[in-house]
Amino acid sequence: MIAEQALGHRTGQATPLLLDVDQPAPDVIVVTVRGLVDSSTVGSLEDVLWPRLAAFDGTTVVDLTESEPLEVPGLQLLTQAYMRTQARGVGLRVVVATPEVRDGLRAAGLEVLLDIRPTVRDALNTGAGVPAPA
Repeated sequence: MIAEQALGHRTGQATPLLLDVDQPAPDVIVVTVRGLVDSSTVGSLEDVLWPRLAAFDGTTVVDLTESEPLEVPGLQLLTQAYMRTQARGVGLRVVVATPEVRDGLRAAGLEVLLDIRPTVRDALNTGAGVPAPA
């Protein structure tokens, strides 16, 4: 089991970003995002997420349960994460628990691309994503 924490330390960062990484099963990594993903914090999330997407052959779960609504850099990061996992043939699931985060994904057109789950527990289950209520 891997447990790791990273706090966004990029220069000029206005809102703290807390990132937790856990490996609850050999084939799953969960990256939990707490706080705001914007232009000043997205680099911290990239630093944690990109190496894992490049090297891990299982499913990566990005838990946005405690995230503030994503700004454009966060939405771009999820788009890139989707493209990277598709190119490698590995799984990506995104946990969205709030209407504000879901609305941002919908507005960006990501709701139809991403495997969105309502809870981490659901994301850890195998099978296709179950669309959450609109």
